[in-house]
Amino acid sequence: MQSAIIKQQLQNWLDAVTAGQVPGVLALYAQDGVLVPTLSSHIRRTPAELEDYFEHFLAQSPEAQLLDWEGRQLGAIAVASGHYRFNMRQQNPPQAVDARFTFVWRQQSADQWLILEHHSSLNPDS
Repeated sequence: MQSAIIKQQLQNWLDAVTAGQVPGVLALYAQDGVLVPTLSSHIRRTPAELEDYFEHFLAQSPEAQLLDWEGRQLGAIAVASGHYRFNMRQQNPPQAVDARFTFVWRQQSADQWLILEHHSSLNPDS
């Protein structure tokens, strides 16, 4: 996975979140994917738990924006870490939430990578 492909995987996730469609976001995660979410202290370990989190998170109509990132490939595993912003459009006034992230993808086939691990937390200075 080259940097351009890692960036595309990040953009796929950001676009799915911004579109606000839970099934589209969930399709990016492996069945055994784990999420340590931005706005909850509960680690999500199952598809049902992921779905529950994203139903609540996406209800806030976040617009996701990539701020900066670094990525690397380690065989069939790829990792990216950085910062993103969520503009929560359902809040009045809309609120910007800045967070840091780490994604770990596992290659499923020649052209499919799924999220195996995803950690997201508020920036300490937010």
